[in-house]
Amino acid sequence: MGRERRGATDDRTVYSYGKQLWPEGRFHTNRLSDTLLLLLLLPGHCRKFFGLGRAARLAFWRSPQLSRPVTVTSSVLRFSKVFDVVFKPTGIFYTSGGFLSSFDLSGSSQRGCGLEAIVNPLAATNRNFKRAAKLLALDSKLEKSLLIPFREIKVECTIPKDDGSLAYVGFRVQHDNARVSMKGGIRYHPEVDPDEVNALAQLMTWKIAAANIPYGGAKGGIGCDPGELSSSELERLTRVFTQKIHDLIGVHTDVPVPDMGTNPQTMAWILDEYSKFHGYSPAIVTGKPVDLEGSLGRDAATGRGVLFATEALLAEHGKSISGQRFIIQGFGNVGAWAAQLIHEAGGKVTAVSDITGAIKNSKGLDVPRLLKHVAANRGVKGFDDADGLDPKSLLTKDCDVLILAALGGVINRENANEIKAKFIIEAANHPTDPEADENIQGFMWDDEKVNSELKTYITRGFKDLKKMCKTHNCDLRMGAFTLAVNRVARATLLRGWEA
Repeated sequence: MGRERRGATDDRTVYSYGKQLWPEGRFHTNRLSDTLLLLLLLPGHCRKFFGLGRAARLAFWRSPQLSRPVTVTSSVLRFSKVFDVVFKPTGIFYTSGGFLSSFDLSGSSQRGCGLEAIVNPLAATNRNFKRAAKLLALDSKLEKSLLIPFREIKVECTIPKDDGSLAYVGFRVQHDNARVSMKGGIRYHPEVDPDEVNALAQLMTWKIAAANIPYGGAKGGIGCDPGELSSSELERLTRVFTQKIHDLIGVHTDVPVPDMGTNPQTMAWILDEYSKFHGYSPAIVTGKPVDLEGSLGRDAATGRGVLFATEALLAEHGKSISGQRFIIQGFGNVGAWAAQLIHEAGGKVTAVSDITGAIKNSKGLDVPRLLKHVAANRGVKGFDDADGLDPKSLLTKDCDVLILAALGGVINRENANEIKAKFIIEAANHPTDPEADENIQGFMWDDEKVNSELKTYITRGFKDLKKMCKTHNCDLRMGAFTLAVNRVARATLLRGWEA
């Protein structure tokens, strides 16, 4: 790597949110949203490191393999601990203490230590919350109380696989119960970790409150790749996870819902396993099969919510779905239904992507044919009425509306200025909550009733959001956060919270 160039920006300075914070590779903050003070003293090839929580990421690489001690100090959590760190060319970051997990080395170069700090989901969520709390002038003690999860659960799930046995780690974070019981998704994905689950549980609290649905937020998951497990292995894993948490969830406590990597069948297994301990309880989960008292219209509900939210936003600008050009990142349940409903409403879907690749057609994709192709080929790749496209360039293609229906964190400071869409709709991580259509009494609504109630909630929620934007002179994101945080704070105070 050559001699150390004292004072050189690329290997002597730490950046956060695009601002220089501290020279000589040291970072310090007292903000709860950042959560950690990290001091890294690495001589030789890898000189400086900056990160936020477990999902610390950096574009900073040189040595084929290097092991050094790292001192991690948290001014918020009030601890200091030394970890043995091993950097490997695969981009995996290991620690002896298990506190930090993998990070992305994309963007690194062989010329030196170009340093890039990418905020993890928990830090980003906390940052938005704190901005909203400041606008609302919340009491500092109440602010801290609203950030702390009601309960965090971590369990080992050991299952006999078809070719042996394997242990997985499952998580459930119950964030807030001020607005009665909690609810939120269970996802199966290799990158599930405590920080991600914490962030998503908190986001569920704010999203549910913004829609004025009487629940608090929760989230859970298992760090696994469902594509590598057989159906019987997935069932065993789901049942073991349910056995470990059954006494901490419940109809009036915490209701799981489907999320990434899970589906109605997963919910059916949870329902059945939970019922072994507590008697038949169909309301313990939402998103279950209709034959097990699930809700009609649930499969399309989140995609339909995306349609209604888009209609409300466009109406504010004197526009409608018809004639607008749409790009959709993510073509799973949400993205596919959004594409179908937008197509039916006269919108033109010009490009989509999923895990298999990306495709485009400037004249508009034939969505009904594309849906059949995806069902037969398990992905959009190879669709004959479209041209292939580099998935990394999808977000920056010209369009009227960009719908994000894949993983979070896809728009960052590196590509934000390149995005040409006039409107961005965030449909990742279940931004709407149609599962509330299912209720404890077990009443069954027809499709028309479900869709009508969903549109009422989405439209009313958007109007409430716009009022907050006007009151606090803020953008839509802060309007949503202030609306949600204010509702949860009021409920917390009314229930007798004391500093």
